[in-house]
Amino acid sequence: MADVDSAQEQAHPERFDPEGSNGELVEAEHRARYWWAADYVESKDVLDAGCGTGFGTAMLAERHPARLVGVDIAPDALERARRLAPNAEIARGDLRELPFEDSSFDIVVCFEVIEHIERADEVLDELRRVLRETGCLLISSPNRDVYTPGNPHHVHEYLPDELEATLRSRFEHVELFRQHPWLSTSIRGDGATGDWRVASIGSPGGETYTLALASASPVDPREPLVVLGNVFEVRWWNEQVDGLRRALEAAHEAEAGARAQLADASRRLLDLEQRLARLPEMEYQVRQLQADAADVEIHRQIVRDMKASPSWRITAPLRRLKARLRR
Repeated sequence: MADVDSAQEQAHPERFDPEGSNGELVEAEHRARYWWAADYVESKDVLDAGCGTGFGTAMLAERHPARLVGVDIAPDALERARRLAPNAEIARGDLRELPFEDSSFDIVVCFEVIEHIERADEVLDELRRVLRETGCLLISSPNRDVYTPGNPHHVHEYLPDELEATLRSRFEHVELFRQHPWLSTSIRGDGATGDWRVASIGSPGGETYTLALASASPVDPREPLVVLGNVFEVRWWNEQVDGLRRALEAAHEAEAGARAQLADASRRLLDLEQRLARLPEMEYQVRQLQADAADVEIHRQIVRDMKASPSWRITAPLRRLKARLRR
């Protein structure tokens, strides 16, 4: 990781530490940048600006620079850097105000740093200040047109043209390099030694990271570099894709079931709505039946009263006689 404001000085999720990374793509990306830079540092005075845990500083030390300094603002990272790169000078400092004299270094390395810092122009001014006229700056930034958006720890990710333009305002010579996370396959015998032969079957697409070499005087670029990560990471990604595919299928099945349940619920709701629509009519019919029942009860009471009267009892023999005569 790199120079950040004081609120971020301690352990930071963006700070890369290769311990436990097992050769994953992220390690290959970080190491590739430092192996690329290592070609320029032999017998030179070198500054690793934003050295973080010092894994890259240690890689630069393997190429025997005359002087090697790592600087970062995070104390916890610097403690590890001193262990990983014991032959380097490790210092705490703000990249916007470096504790070095003008023209102190032949090479300045600054990888995946400037996107984290407010007022990054001040950092670039400082890196230019501490470089000698014959020296060069090796720097990188995520390409925001390609890099996964939404990183909350990034202040500004440079487009390639932006990075080139801001460097050209400080350096006469600027050359861009493109870092792509290509998927590859390799063939190598058990006893093989020497360099790898690299071939490509496609054209480079948009790079995830843009690297730049900036200098006051021309610098001969080195050969292209490919760093192979752990082969099992491809298998891991395949497993992730397969897992996501199964999860998607399960989600589709769940969605189909939910749609069926929704259709059934809709039918039930329609039936209830139809019944509710008939409720006023049914209530009216109930009221009519209640009124009719009341009328019947009134007439029953009249009959009961009539049968209980004296005249009804006196005339009972006559009603029986009348009934016999009708037969």
